[in-house]
Amino acid sequence: SALHAHTHGGDPTVVAVVRRLMRGVCAPLFGQVQRWVLEGELSDAQGDFFIECRGSGGEEQLWHERYRIREGATPRFIPADLAHTILVIGKSINF
Repeated sequence: SALHAHTHGGDPTVVAVVRRLMRGVCAPLFGQVQRWVLEGELSDAQGDFFIECRGSGGEEQLWHERYRIREGATPRFIPADLAHTILVIGKSINF
């Protein structure tokens, strides 16, 4: 997120370098988002993705309780409403 702050304005050369760095740094995150929204699959062995599975519960609570946004794990450059939309898309595939 510290890098992201340098992608808006300033020296065009610095902006270009920072954007290139951001693409590389964010590639694993974007891969996780892609698997979640296209396949409903969480592949998060390190526990660093901003969506988490809280295990199973009663069937009546699965939609509300099984998957949620992990508190404090959403990157600053992903707005809360976008994180929620990503969560709901993946949940929809699973249910």
